[in-house]
Amino acid sequence: MSNSKSKSYAIRARAKDVARFANELSPEIAPDAAILHESMRRIQAKIGPGHVPLDVVKACLTNPYMRNWAKELLGKAA
Repeated sequence: MSNSKSKSYAIRARAKDVARFANELSPEIAPDAAILHESMRRIQAKIGPGHVPLDVVKACLTNPYMRNWAKELLGKAA
């Protein structure tokens, strides 16, 4: 479904964020993690810090993914 009137947005990862995540994750995944980090930074700049940005991300997830994520977190808490 291509819509010629739709807007596109660019989020670019900061080099220092990519470098930081490269130490913790694989080099292939580090840019994706840095882009997610920048996205969360932008959300928090607009709506404020706290759990609201995570609620926005959660709203975009599918139900099976949320259930698996909850099971994993509950398993770690036990």
